[in-house]
Amino acid sequence: MSFDIEPDWVAVDAGEPEERIASAAVKIILDGRNCTEGLDVLTGASRQAPLLSAYHLAEWLAWNWWRIRYEPRWKDLSGNSADFTGWNMAHSMRNIGGGYIWPDITLYSDGKYVSIVAKSTPLNPVFRYLNDVSRAIEGGTFEHSIDHFIEVVLTRLREAGHKQTNLRAMWHELKNEREEPSLSLRRKLEALSGLDPDELGDEQWILWQAEVNAEGPAAFEEVVANQAYCRRIEFFEELKEKSRRIGAECNPLATVESVGLDTGSMEAYQKGERLATQLRSQLSVSSVISDNELGDLVGASASVFGNGPSLSDRNTGMSFALIENSSAGRIVFRSPYRTSKRFEAARLLCDRLAYPSDWLHPATQAYTYRQKLQRAFAAELLCPYHEMIGNLDGDYSDEAIQREADHFGVSPLMVSTQLTNHGILSREELQRTA
Repeated sequence: MSFDIEPDWVAVDAGEPEERIASAAVKIILDGRNCTEGLDVLTGASRQAPLLSAYHLAEWLAWNWWRIRYEPRWKDLSGNSADFTGWNMAHSMRNIGGGYIWPDITLYSDGKYVSIVAKSTPLNPVFRYLNDVSRAIEGGTFEHSIDHFIEVVLTRLREAGHKQTNLRAMWHELKNEREEPSLSLRRKLEALSGLDPDELGDEQWILWQAEVNAEGPAAFEEVVANQAYCRRIEFFEELKEKSRRIGAECNPLATVESVGLDTGSMEAYQKGERLATQLRSQLSVSSVISDNELGDLVGASASVFGNGPSLSDRNTGMSFALIENSSAGRIVFRSPYRTSKRFEAARLLCDRLAYPSDWLHPATQAYTYRQKLQRAFAAELLCPYHEMIGNLDGDYSDEAIQREADHFGVSPLMVSTQLTNHGILSREELQRTA
């Protein structure tokens, strides 16, 4: 999967020196598709790239690099809250400004892959973008492409005699941040929590460093990313207290051993489905996983899946398993409902398989790679697609979906989500079910 930003330099007379020197017809190519192809409304001509400021684009990418590279998709991309506005400013090219008609391209990350979503735009008096393109590219590919583009712009400026620019200073600082481990972690955690560089105060950073040491960096990153949903971070001591107060016992040793999943490069949904399929095969599970069987897998009693508020706390913002030692642990659910508890337990099982050395296993509401992996695994483990689609036999009515949900012990939303993820139902139909 490729991603390239190609400036074709154009001489202009207006603007600041950096803008004049680095004006260009900017073509953005994603997996061979041109995201910037459009209609020049004034002339009626088709253009492969509009006239834009490559300098402004490079500045925007350098300033927002950490948030684009690590901050997950916002929970509601159609939202209009102040929080969404802040997220959108850092992720949508439409907000670059400078008087240009920027493409409607949004970039966000699950930590391993960067999603790039380009949308066609309505007719306006100047320029209309024509193509809808959406792809997820590996983080390393994204970094290489952005690095190359910024270096190209800096070379253009340097050759024109403009070496000392704001972009050069920003780029130098960003490279230093990426190379220094402690500062890189700070910037990554800031991005995951929706903060711009240096917005996290020093006192807060000291607290966060202690949490990294207590929970491990990978687990704490998930907790930080969940702030968009629960509005606050629950620290390790709070989670320990909650697990003792309302959690159920679970035996870490009961979790099945690794199923030998290929850890090569693949998107979260692919890896999650493959892991669940391999686990079902290893366990010789042909159909429904009962509460007893699921309890055995997570090392807990089947009684934990009963409807009711016990063992659950909606205020926590996430379900989690806390491993106290090699033979003792506690599990806390977010939801009080049986089907949701089964889903959350399956997610936590996946997390313990994928991250066996962690003490804290969070199942959050965020859209990170780890959480998407959990969701895909849990859906396929509890409601295997090929069996479900055979049972439905072309009937996707609400009644048929409810029957399948009852059969597998899952929610109707999970059945609909499986159908949507495999292209049977549309996103609009899924929203209606939700």
